[in-house]
Amino acid sequence: MFKTEPFDAARYLVSPQSQAELLDNALASGDAPYIGQALGVIARARGASEATVTSILPPSPSPPRSRR
Repeated sequence: MFKTEPFDAARYLVSPQSQAELLDNALASGDAPYIGQALGVIARARGASEATVTSILPPSPSPPRSRR
């Protein structure tokens, strides 16, 4: 059996240029959850803990509930 580990993009975004490219791409998409995720990844890449990142960013919006 193979052992797998979760992928963390923050480990690979070591340069300010790569972080800026991720943020530019997220902002260009206009997708709020993607922008929030990108900000969190960049914060972790810069040394912020997961607890700090989640306390700064708003929670992801819940999908609208259907009316029945």
